[in-house]
Amino acid sequence: MAKKEMSSAEAYRQERKERIAKSAKQNQKKSHNIILSKGAKTTIAILVVVALIAGIAGFAVSNSGMLERGKVAFKVGETEVTMAEYSYYYNSVFNNYFQYSYQYDTYYGQGMGKMYTGYDYNVAPDQQAYAGEIEGIENPMFTDFFDYSARESIKLVKAAMAYAAENNITLDEEDNKKVDEAMESFRETAKSGNYSLPAYLRSFFGNAMSVELLEKICEEQVLNEKV
Repeated sequence: MAKKEMSSAEAYRQERKERIAKSAKQNQKKSHNIILSKGAKTTIAILVVVALIAGIAGFAVSNSGMLERGKVAFKVGETEVTMAEYSYYYNSVFNNYFQYSYQYDTYYGQGMGKMYTGYDYNVAPDQQAYAGEIEGIENPMFTDFFDYSARESIKLVKAAMAYAAENNITLDEEDNKKVDEAMESFRETAKSGNYSLPAYLRSFFGNAMSVELLEKICEEQVLNEKV
Protein backbone atom coordinates (compact mmCIF):
# COMPACT_ATOMS: atom_id res chain seq x y z
CA MET A 1 0.00 0.00 0.00
CA ALA A 2 1.35 3.45 -0.90
CA LYS A 3 2.33 5.67 1.97
CA LYS A 4 -0.31 8.36 2.55
CA GLU A 5 1.01 11.82 1.76
CA MET A 6 0.79 14.28 4.65
CA SER A 7 -1.38 17.35 4.25
CA SER A 8 0.25 20.78 4.67
CA ALA A 9 -1.35 21.04 8.09
CA GLU A 10 0.04 17.68 9.20
CA ALA A 11 3.46 18.53 7.79
CA TYR A 12 3.48 21.83 9.66
CA ARG A 13 2.47 20.23 12.95
CA GLN A 14 5.11 17.53 12.54
CA GLU A 15 7.83 20.09 11.83
CA ARG A 16 6.70 22.22 14.76
CA LYS A 17 6.67 19.19 17.07
CA GLU A 18 10.21 18.30 16.03
CA ARG A 19 11.43 21.87 16.61
CA ILE A 20 9.87 22.01 20.07
CA ALA A 21 11.32 18.62 20.98
CA LYS A 22 14.77 19.70 19.78
CA SER A 23 14.59 22.95 21.74
CA ALA A 24 13.37 21.17 24.87
CA LYS A 25 16.17 18.62 24.62
CA GLN A 26 18.72 21.41 24.22
CA ASN A 27 17.46 23.26 27.28
CA GLN A 28 17.16 20.11 29.35
CA LYS A 29 20.89 19.46 29.07
CA LYS A 30 21.57 22.50 31.19
CA SER A 31 18.39 23.57 32.95
CA HIS A 32 17.53 22.26 36.38
CA ASN A 33 14.03 21.72 37.72
CA ILE A 34 12.99 24.82 39.62
CA ILE A 35 10.38 24.16 42.28
CA LEU A 36 9.28 26.86 44.69
CA SER A 37 6.56 26.93 47.29
CA LYS A 38 3.60 29.23 46.66
CA GLY A 39 4.76 31.62 49.36
CA ALA A 40 8.27 31.71 48.00
CA LYS A 41 7.00 32.49 44.51
CA THR A 42 4.94 35.42 45.77
CA THR A 43 7.74 36.92 47.82
CA ILE A 44 10.34 36.41 45.12
CA ALA A 45 8.16 37.82 42.35
CA ILE A 46 7.93 41.15 44.18
CA LEU A 47 11.68 41.25 44.76
CA VAL A 48 12.49 40.47 41.14
CA VAL A 49 10.19 43.11 39.68
CA VAL A 50 11.75 45.74 41.93
CA ALA A 51 15.25 44.50 41.16
CA LEU A 52 14.81 44.48 37.40
CA ILE A 53 13.16 47.90 37.28
CA ALA A 54 15.98 49.24 39.42
CA GLY A 55 18.39 48.13 36.73
CA ILE A 56 20.05 45.09 38.27
CA ALA A 57 19.60 43.20 34.99
CA GLY A 58 22.36 45.05 33.25
CA PHE A 59 23.80 42.29 31.09
CA ALA A 60 21.29 42.25 28.24
CA VAL A 61 21.65 42.21 24.47
CA SER A 62 21.63 46.00 24.48
CA ASN A 63 25.25 45.83 25.59
CA SER A 64 26.18 44.05 22.38
CA GLY A 65 25.21 46.99 20.19
CA MET A 66 22.15 45.27 18.67
CA LEU A 67 19.94 48.32 19.00
CA GLU A 68 19.00 49.49 15.53
CA ARG A 69 15.29 48.88 15.17
CA GLY A 70 15.08 48.56 11.40
CA LYS A 71 18.19 46.45 10.83
CA VAL A 72 17.71 42.82 9.89
CA ALA A 73 19.17 40.31 12.35
CA PHE A 74 18.47 37.22 10.23
CA LYS A 75 15.79 35.63 8.07
CA VAL A 76 13.37 32.77 8.66
CA GLY A 77 12.74 31.64 5.12
CA GLU A 78 11.86 34.87 3.34
CA THR A 79 10.69 36.59 6.53
CA GLU A 80 13.04 39.23 7.90
CA VAL A 81 13.59 39.41 11.65
CA THR A 82 14.68 42.83 12.86
CA MET A 83 17.25 43.52 15.54
CA ALA A 84 14.49 44.93 17.74
CA GLU A 85 12.45 41.74 17.50
CA TYR A 86 15.50 39.56 18.07
CA SER A 87 16.37 41.74 21.08
CA TYR A 88 12.95 41.03 22.63
CA TYR A 89 13.40 37.26 22.40
CA TYR A 90 17.06 37.33 23.44
CA ASN A 91 16.36 39.50 26.47
CA SER A 92 13.34 37.38 27.41
CA VAL A 93 15.58 34.31 27.70
CA PHE A 94 18.29 36.31 29.44
CA ASN A 95 15.87 37.86 31.93
CA ASN A 96 14.31 34.48 32.68
CA TYR A 97 17.69 33.05 33.70
CA PHE A 98 18.67 36.24 35.49
CA GLN A 99 15.43 36.30 37.48
CA TYR A 100 15.61 32.69 38.65
CA SER A 101 19.27 33.01 39.59
CA TYR A 102 18.55 36.22 41.48
CA GLN A 103 15.46 34.71 43.12
CA TYR A 104 17.31 31.71 44.52
CA ASP A 105 20.16 33.84 45.84
CA THR A 106 17.71 36.23 47.47
CA TYR A 107 15.44 33.63 49.00
CA TYR A 108 17.80 30.75 49.78
CA GLY A 109 21.24 32.31 50.07
CA GLN A 110 24.23 33.40 48.02
CA GLY A 111 25.32 30.91 45.40
CA MET A 112 22.03 29.01 45.29
CA GLY A 113 21.03 30.70 42.05
CA LYS A 114 24.00 29.32 40.17
CA MET A 115 23.61 25.94 41.82
CA TYR A 116 20.00 25.52 40.71
CA THR A 117 20.04 27.29 37.32
CA GLY A 118 23.67 27.03 36.26
CA TYR A 119 23.69 30.79 35.70
CA ASP A 120 25.36 33.42 37.91
CA TYR A 121 23.46 36.71 37.63
CA ASN A 122 26.49 38.57 39.02
CA VAL A 123 28.59 37.68 35.97
CA ALA A 124 28.07 38.89 32.40
CA PRO A 125 26.75 36.03 30.19
CA ASP A 126 29.67 36.35 27.79
CA GLN A 127 31.99 35.66 30.71
CA GLN A 128 30.48 32.38 31.89
CA ALA A 129 30.48 29.05 30.12
CA TYR A 130 27.30 27.23 29.19
CA ALA A 131 27.61 23.57 30.20
CA GLY A 132 25.21 22.23 27.59
CA GLU A 133 25.86 21.59 23.91
CA ILE A 134 25.01 23.88 21.00
CA GLU A 135 25.43 22.49 17.52
CA GLY A 136 28.31 24.12 15.66
CA ILE A 137 29.76 25.90 18.69
CA GLU A 138 32.66 24.61 20.76
CA ASN A 139 32.88 25.72 24.38
CA PRO A 140 29.71 27.86 24.24
CA MET A 141 29.12 30.77 26.58
CA PHE A 142 25.73 31.77 27.94
CA THR A 143 25.49 34.44 25.24
CA ASP A 144 25.57 31.60 22.70
CA PHE A 145 22.80 29.78 24.55
CA PHE A 146 20.62 32.90 24.79
CA ASP A 147 21.18 33.55 21.10
CA TYR A 148 20.33 29.96 20.17
CA SER A 149 17.18 29.96 22.33
CA ALA A 150 16.00 33.29 20.92
CA ARG A 151 16.45 32.16 17.32
CA GLU A 152 14.68 28.85 17.90
CA SER A 153 11.71 30.64 19.51
CA ILE A 154 11.52 33.08 16.61
CA LYS A 155 11.64 30.25 14.06
CA LEU A 156 8.71 28.53 15.77
CA VAL A 157 6.63 31.72 15.84
CA LYS A 158 7.37 32.68 12.23
CA ALA A 159 6.53 29.15 11.05
CA ALA A 160 3.21 29.47 12.88
CA MET A 161 2.56 32.86 11.27
CA ALA A 162 3.17 31.42 7.80
CA TYR A 163 0.86 28.50 8.51
CA ALA A 164 -1.84 30.81 9.89
CA ALA A 165 -1.63 33.04 6.81
CA GLU A 166 -1.90 30.07 4.43
CA ASN A 167 -4.91 28.70 6.29
CA ASN A 168 -6.69 32.01 7.01
CA ILE A 169 -6.32 31.63 10.77
CA THR A 170 -6.67 34.95 12.58
CA LEU A 171 -7.14 36.25 16.10
CA ASP A 172 -10.70 36.17 17.38
CA GLU A 173 -12.27 38.20 20.18
CA GLU A 174 -10.95 35.89 22.89
CA ASP A 175 -7.45 35.99 21.40
CA ASN A 176 -7.48 39.79 21.26
CA LYS A 177 -8.51 39.80 24.91
CA LYS A 178 -5.37 37.79 25.72
CA VAL A 179 -3.25 40.33 23.84
CA ASP A 180 -4.90 43.20 25.73
CA GLU A 181 -4.30 41.43 29.05
CA ALA A 182 -0.63 40.88 28.20
CA MET A 183 -0.19 44.55 27.26
CA GLU A 184 -1.97 45.66 30.43
CA SER A 185 0.36 43.44 32.48
CA PHE A 186 3.36 45.24 30.98
CA ARG A 187 1.76 48.62 31.73
CA GLU A 188 1.09 47.70 35.35
CA THR A 189 4.65 46.45 35.82
CA ALA A 190 6.04 49.65 34.33
CA LYS A 191 3.74 51.75 36.50
CA SER A 192 4.84 49.91 39.65
CA GLY A 193 8.37 51.17 39.01
CA ASN A 194 7.26 54.72 38.10
CA TYR A 195 8.14 54.12 34.47
CA SER A 196 6.18 54.93 31.35
CA LEU A 197 5.63 51.82 29.25
CA PRO A 198 8.00 52.97 26.46
CA ALA A 199 10.75 53.73 28.99
CA TYR A 200 10.24 50.42 30.75
CA LEU A 201 10.44 48.50 27.48
CA ARG A 202 13.66 50.23 26.49
CA SER A 203 15.16 49.45 29.90
CA PHE A 204 14.00 45.83 29.91
CA PHE A 205 14.37 44.81 26.25
CA GLY A 206 16.78 47.34 24.75
CA ASN A 207 16.59 50.78 23.18
CA ALA A 208 15.03 49.52 19.95
CA MET A 209 11.92 48.17 21.66
CA SER A 210 8.63 50.01 21.17
CA VAL A 211 5.04 49.63 22.36
CA GLU A 212 3.91 48.93 18.80
CA LEU A 213 6.45 46.14 18.35
CA LEU A 214 5.55 44.63 21.72
CA GLU A 215 1.89 44.47 20.73
CA LYS A 216 2.81 42.82 17.41
CA ILE A 217 4.93 40.24 19.24
CA CYS A 218 2.11 39.55 21.71
CA GLU A 219 -0.30 39.03 18.82
CA GLU A 220 2.09 36.63 17.14
CA GLN A 221 2.63 34.67 20.35
CA VAL A 222 -1.10 34.32 20.94
CA LEU A 223 -1.62 33.21 17.34
CA ASN A 224 1.29 30.77 17.72
CA GLU A 225 -0.50 29.15 20.65
CA LYS A 226 -3.71 28.99 18.63
CA VAL A 227 -2.29 27.08 15.67
